[in-house]
Amino acid sequence: MSTIRLTVDTERLHYDVNEMEIQLQGIEVDMSVINQEINALGTMWSGQAKETLSTSFNESFEAVMSTLERFGSYLERLETDKNEYNNCEASVTSLVQGI
Repeated sequence: MSTIRLTVDTERLHYDVNEMEIQLQGIEVDMSVINQEINALGTMWSGQAKETLSTSFNESFEAVMSTLERFGSYLERLETDKNEYNNCEASVTSLVQGI
């Protein structure tokens, strides 16, 4: 029977999650600015082209924001998993030291 060994560098995982959260926040800010600019643009004209642009942008904006939300949930799960791994490792270390 073969043994599978899994090694987790929780410090690196924590660093990577933090970096991704920073990037995610930056994208959210950028999307908010773009949304404000599109809304401001919408006050400058009227007609079918404005409605088409507005509808298309709103659909795309919602899709991007939904994706960002799912990605944020994924990052939260990674952080939770890291904490669980650290807790498990601490428990095993404590048990071994108690022997």
